[in-house]
Amino acid sequence: MTLEKYLHIDSFFWCRNILLINLFFCLSSGCITEEPTPAKPCEEEIQLEEIKPFGQSFSWLSYESNSDILFKNEAGNELVFSLSEPSKQHVQSVYKAMVICEKDSSLKQIVSYQIIKTSIRFSKSSKMVNPLRAFVFELTVLYDEFHPLDNNRLDVLRIFSISQVDIENEQRDLLLEIPIYNKNYEFYQDQSKQLPFVNFGVKGYSNVYVHSAAQTPGLYFNKQFGVVAFQTSDGDLWIRQ
Repeated sequence: MTLEKYLHIDSFFWCRNILLINLFFCLSSGCITEEPTPAKPCEEEIQLEEIKPFGQSFSWLSYESNSDILFKNEAGNELVFSLSEPSKQHVQSVYKAMVICEKDSSLKQIVSYQIIKTSIRFSKSSKMVNPLRAFVFELTVLYDEFHPLDNNRLDVLRIFSISQVDIENEQRDLLLEIPIYNKNYEFYQDQSKQLPFVNFGVKGYSNVYVHSAAQTPGLYFNKQFGVVAFQTSDGDLWIRQ
C-alpha cells in the first residue's frame, strides 16, 4: 500500500470518527430538535374577532367632556355630577365556548372571544353628604355562547349607581338595563319600560326609560339627556335641572 493511499484511508476514518463524536454530543445535548406535531383540526382553538357594540349604539354614550349635571330634591338640596376622566374606559373580558367540530361531529372544539365594554362615569362633585357617589353608564354586548359562530348578539346599555360603603369600598348596583340593538339574540327578558312622557312638575321629558317593576331606588333615563331623575333608597326624588 502506498503512503498516499494509506493517508487517504486514515483521513477517511478520522473524519468519520469526528462526525460520530459530534452526533453523539448532539443527541445527548438536544441540538437536534424534532418538528412539533401539528394539532389535529378539532384540537385547534377557534379565535373570533373582538366583539364590541355596533357603531350606532355608541350614540347612547354621547356626552360632552365638560358637562355637569345638577339635580334638586323637593327640599331644594342640590347634587352635582361631573363626567370623570378619562371620559371613556374600555374593558376586555375573555370567554370560551364549545362547539361541535366540523371535521368530526363526535368531537367538540373550543371557541374563544373577547367582549369589549365601554363605560363612562359621572361622579358626585358637590360637597353635600349623600351615600350616592356616581352613576356609571356601560355599553356592552350580550353574546349567544351556545352558538358562538352564528354571531347572535344584543347590544345593551346598563346604568349602575355607585354608593359609598366605607372609606375604601364602593357598592355597585344595576338600576336599569336597556336593549338597544338585537341581532337574533333570543335569550333575553327585557325588564325596561319606555314611558311616552313623564312630568316632574317643573320639567317634563318624553321617551323616558324606567325599570318595568316599581323599585326604590329608581331611575328615569332619556337617551338625549341621560339620567333625568332618580329616587334614593329613602324615597327622596331628585330631578335634573
